[in-house]
Amino acid sequence: MLVIGSSKTQVTPEKHECEGNVVNEHETALSNEGMEAGTQPLDAVMMQRRLTNHDLVLAAVGSGLTHKQVAKARRGRRLTMHMQNKIVSALNELVGEISPVRREDCFNYKGH
Repeated sequence: MLVIGSSKTQVTPEKHECEGNVVNEHETALSNEGMEAGTQPLDAVMMQRRLTNHDLVLAAVGSGLTHKQVAKARRGRRLTMHMQNKIVSALNELVGEISPVRREDCFNYKGH
């Protein structure tokens, strides 16, 4: 709804129901189902090798990888392919050339 006064313009957005939540028409409603892919194989790979999120962050010095990004990757928050590749690269820095890990080994979805 648009309300126009003599000297001011005030915009009052309409609200819509979206999966039980009221959402402003100017915001994008993201469902948890669409952004969450569930616990990823990365979590099992790291647990098997007894690696922590901090280990990955230290291995990725200079790449800008953060603890929060690694945590999101492990629990299945959908990441871009670029971020997935950063995480796999850091993981390969730790495991060495003996048994390199592929992106497909760590994630059950393809990054967007």
